[in-house]
Amino acid sequence: MQKLPSGAYFVVGEVNSGKSSLVKSMIALDKKGFKSGNRFGPGVSPLPCFTRSEKKYRLSTVGLTLIDTPGFAPRNKGVYGTLLKEYLNKVPKVYKAASDGKNGHKCVPLDIKQAKRFNGERVFSVGGLFFLRPPSGNVFKIRQSLIGEQAIYKNIEKVFELSSTRPKAVAKQFAVSHDAILKMKRFVIPPFYGNIDLVVKGAGFVTISPTSSKENGGLYQLYVPDGVEILVRESIFNFIYKMKVRPEKEQKEGKTHPTKKLHKMRSVNNKKLVFTELYPVEMNLSDAEAFQKVVPYSVFSSNSTAKSQEEFRNEYWKQPSLK
Repeated sequence: MQKLPSGAYFVVGEVNSGKSSLVKSMIALDKKGFKSGNRFGPGVSPLPCFTRSEKKYRLSTVGLTLIDTPGFAPRNKGVYGTLLKEYLNKVPKVYKAASDGKNGHKCVPLDIKQAKRFNGERVFSVGGLFFLRPPSGNVFKIRQSLIGEQAIYKNIEKVFELSSTRPKAVAKQFAVSHDAILKMKRFVIPPFYGNIDLVVKGAGFVTISPTSSKENGGLYQLYVPDGVEILVRESIFNFIYKMKVRPEKEQKEGKTHPTKKLHKMRSVNNKKLVFTELYPVEMNLSDAEAFQKVVPYSVFSSNSTAKSQEEFRNEYWKQPSLK
């Protein structure tokens, strides 16, 4: 904050993007800032549109005035027009650092008793906000920062069947309306290396950490309910926590595993994308046809020379639209 010129700053953004939480944190850092009882600054809530008018807060120690503003929402209300009413107040807000949790920012095995190796047809979901279809032979761990129960289904057809009836045993697996499931769209995630985040706009994210190689190539596919928007990014934890990396000398020598415990904070590489849009594909296409819309077939049969996510070029990633 000390580096900001004195003056007034409007904090703007979409509903539930953390504007009031940011203001609240900045005020708490200001030793002589506004204080009411045990609460610093504006109230916060997981419900969208909690802030209904502009609110000004002066930070006395640095000469700044923060102006918290109501959030703006897409015309179709985005994910909030898709979530069932009982889940609206469960959209998570992060009050503590990820490292304060039991497992910190590490990924853990799926919280499901079923077999965790995928066969190319089975799909994984969190709250019905997305349905991930990994390539055959894939196993992965996750870190969940998103509402909803984890579930695995035999195939995408089974999802439609269960969503239509929603028997008591599986009802809690769907945080979205059946109408949104019926209008679901299919996407392909371009090739990636290492951990990625599936970012559900306005709701949270899930970190995916593959722990096995894919059989016969193939890409990850996503089925996304109507009203839900998803982007993919290289895991944010790679940029806010120090990670074990190979020393530069060992990288040049082609050694896969570091012989020394060298930890460093990653910086964003401006020579490649770290966010990507998904590739939309028709529901009736075969997997081979769908993958061809993303990358040439030769990519599946060639091995990347990259030994880390930092070295992987994300060649087929697409710049997300800002509209």
